Amino acid sequence: MNDTGTPSRTDWAIALLLCTLCLAVYWPVQSYEFVGLDDGPYVFTNTHVNRGVTREGLKWLPRGIVVSLWHPVTNFSHMLDCQFFGLDAGAHHRSNLMLHMLNVLLLFYLLNRMTGALLRSAFVAALFAVHPLNVDSVAWIAERKNLLSTLLWLSCIWSYLHYLKAPSLRRMALLALLFLLGLMSKAMLITLPVTLILLDIWPLERRAKDRPFVAALWDSVLEKAPLFIIAMAFGLETLRSQGGSGAMIPHDDFPFHWRLAYAANNYVFYLLKMVWPTKLSVIYPRPTAALPAGICVLDTLILLSITLGAVLCFRRKRYMLTGWLWYLITMAPVCGLFAAGMAVKADRFAYVPLIGIFIILVWGTSELSRRGKAARRALFCAGILIVGSLLVSARMQLSVWRNSLSLFQHAVSVTDNNASAHNNLGVALKDKGSVEEALKHYRQAFEIEPRHSMARNNAARVLDQEGREDEAVELLKESIAVTPWYPLAYFHLGEISFRHGLVAEGTALFEQGLTQDPRDVEARNNLGNLLANHGKYEEACARYREALSLNPQHLPSRINLANILAKSGEQRKAVAQYREVLKLNPDTVLALNPLAWLLAVSEDTQIRDPAEAVQLATRAVDLDKTDNPLYVSTLAAAYAARGDYETAASLTRTQLARLKTGAPANLQAELRRRLMLYSANQPYRR
Repeated sequence: MNDTGTPSRTDWAIALLLCTLCLAVYWPVQSYEFVGLDDGPYVFTNTHVNRGVTREGLKWLPRGIVVSLWHPVTNFSHMLDCQFFGLDAGAHHRSNLMLHMLNVLLLFYLLNRMTGALLRSAFVAALFAVHPLNVDSVAWIAERKNLLSTLLWLSCIWSYLHYLKAPSLRRMALLALLFLLGLMSKAMLITLPVTLILLDIWPLERRAKDRPFVAALWDSVLEKAPLFIIAMAFGLETLRSQGGSGAMIPHDDFPFHWRLAYAANNYVFYLLKMVWPTKLSVIYPRPTAALPAGICVLDTLILLSITLGAVLCFRRKRYMLTGWLWYLITMAPVCGLFAAGMAVKADRFAYVPLIGIFIILVWGTSELSRRGKAARRALFCAGILIVGSLLVSARMQLSVWRNSLSLFQHAVSVTDNNASAHNNLGVALKDKGSVEEALKHYRQAFEIEPRHSMARNNAARVLDQEGREDEAVELLKESIAVTPWYPLAYFHLGEISFRHGLVAEGTALFEQGLTQDPRDVEARNNLGNLLANHGKYEEACARYREALSLNPQHLPSRINLANILAKSGEQRKAVAQYREVLKLNPDTVLALNPLAWLLAVSEDTQIRDPAEAVQLATRAVDLDKTDNPLYVSTLAAAYAARGDYETAASLTRTQLARLKTGAPANLQAELRRRLMLYSANQPYRR
């Protein structure tokens, strides 16, 4: 790279080689499936995302929470994939691969630009490209947030270098904007301001020779004050939202002194896996007991020794302190102190932190090359051999990501007492139709972790579907006894009570569940449906309205409310609700069709609007694409209401001709009755 920062031919050649390494590892991922671990809520079951870029989706982005996390930039990237590729899993995987390649290339470019060490920068980027610990981040579609936030992290470093050329408010604003976008991809970017200070120490070495180190360090901190303010705000909000959603592991389950011990152990764990990347798993067992004192002492001594060594070498080898502190600081948000969800440690957490260790290893090893040409050649060959070995290991690790079944079978096989892995394997087996195998793994999950309520509820759901209701009820009652705060057990028991006509008992169970999770919109909507099925229309409407008070844009609740209002004779209120649905999503067939029906057949002249009814019914038929008899009947009624009886009769004749043998007799009779009306130039009225 020349003095202007323009890449040379050698730079381009190395960049091409780095891309080739990425493709050599990850090319097969294009044939892999979505997996049953967050890919659903992030992409294929998220209606805001899987429809592509829509007005409704864009309105949802600023407030959308997925798996207890707020990252609108990541959600928008998934939306774009769905817009262009639909739910083609291979295309989504390709997007992840492209992001990883960009991260590799940008890491190489930045290191080379900051240090001028071409080969060393290339080797760091190569290790980052092919290390097996990074496979999760690339092969897991839901980990788009990790790749995207890293791209923006590295872009922030580029922007910082741009700022240092000619410091100005405008250039600092660009850096702050990239930082905000990165945080809106994944909150782990919160440590960026500190990593920029580390870069000031090495390799930028911004301290003037006549300036004391502490004073220069303080200047560097003050310079980045806007970034620290942004980081603090995002950090506090992330802790608040995760705590409020129940994503944080409770203190009773994971006391603070455990957290400290496991945090130290995790730091050592990633170092060991970096050196010897075997038995990697997408899920590791959650802690169920305190670490032995001997392991705690050993982990602490290892970390203190490395830290002391880095400090003692500071004057001669500043890269050691920068690399080591980069590792410690960037890992801090996910080291285990702030444990959330099922992950106290995970391979994907090491994606950015290990860059610091790679720098230490490559720069430290390069010092041995000063011993002569033979040493340089030997080290170069050793480096090539290490990168090649890691490539093969990463390719093998990638193969476990083919589908959910292979992923969780692998997790169970390489870990012990892994309750979450057994639970997820049970889900994968159930989806494949292996019910008894699924039940076996669910049971293993809650035998390992007696308070693993999700596994109990999953087992109960399967048993209930298989007609083994008594066993299901027993498991659900056990779940409530062991974890009375878990709402799904109450909801499932409530559904069973409704099935037996025990409306009051079922409602009470739902109420108990909602006490544990008062903001569960879906549960309120489901309770409304169950009440409506038992003719409790007024109570059902109250539940739908509760759901809408929590989330006014929850379409199922609004559609269900409109349907009940229409069925209860409150047509004007129903029309208003259907129109609200169409404001949120104009393509909602479940609102287009019933609204068109009311506008076509209502006796209320203030409601009836045949012209709009034809327009809405036509759109419903076009969007449905299945010739659904209900939708076509609505369109025929709308034409008749407008006075176009010939078209109405023609549509109805076509429907009768297309009815399959064995179609319900009442449907045939109703269509013939309407045909007689239309043939006699009479509209259908109701």
